[in-house]
Amino acid sequence: MLYEFRTYRLGPGLAPDYLARFVARGLPALSHHLPMLGYWLTETGRANTLHHLWAYRDWSERAARRAGLAQDAGWAAFVAEGFALIREQESVLLEAQGLSPALAAALAGRDSRHVPPAPGAALMAAEVSAFEWHDRPCAADTAGPASGSSDPGTLALWRVVSGALSPGWLRLTARAPLPPQPLPGALRHEIVRPLALSPL
Repeated sequence: MLYEFRTYRLGPGLAPDYLARFVARGLPALSHHLPMLGYWLTETGRANTLHHLWAYRDWSERAARRAGLAQDAGWAAFVAEGFALIREQESVLLEAQGLSPALAAALAGRDSRHVPPAPGAALMAAEVSAFEWHDRPCAADTAGPASGSSDPGTLALWRVVSGALSPGWLRLTARAPLPPQPLPGALRHEIVRPLALSPL
């Protein structure tokens, strides 16, 4: 699988506006075409930053799906209003280092259509996760069988194959009520809150 980790940095205070527009109008079109695994808003690190994760069989599937999205009138309408709020975009390609049960389940449902939440429903999950960037795999991240980690808090571990910190490693922690602590050697640690409908 080819994993794409995209980061959008929004203008100060614009994340709530962007997310409301995205969930109401962008998400239905986007999830019709692209295989979403996760969507998060930063709680620490750069404020008003969104991370999202997509999984493709290969580069050809990515190209075909993104071409279909570009032709979608609903997506074009959202881009016209929503993308004006974005200040920077970054894309990193990843290779998974094993599959945790949660990552395997998200992959199995990668073609699920996501619909906007009911009126009054929470937009964001109550629990938080964290992303960590490393320049080498930690000892705790190389021994586990299914997830690629012996640390029960690690939900997924990827090797960066192209983009920032390449080569490097990206770790995602499992959701928890309290913020997770970084593993030793982390170059960067960001606490993130998933969208309520985010698979991971």
